[in-house]
Amino acid sequence: MTSPPGEILVPPDPVYREIQGIREALVRVDGKLDALAEHRSQIADHETRLRALEERRLPHSALSIASAAVAAVALIWQAAGH
Repeated sequence: MTSPPGEILVPPDPVYREIQGIREALVRVDGKLDALAEHRSQIADHETRLRALEERRLPHSALSIASAAVAAVALIWQAAGH
């Protein structure tokens, strides 16, 4: 069987093998997505705990004010001769 000029004929076996390879890759990706979906509640719980920890942290401005106050008290204490 000859093909017309500019046309490429591909035998069905390599095409079938390529399609099977793509199918297997999709099955693997699907399995990974299913596993990720199963851990969604754990991820949400982790996010909730992280946000709670971040909210408990003192803001940097509060730490700066406290440090300045301690330094001022120490300077006054030293100036008073103690």
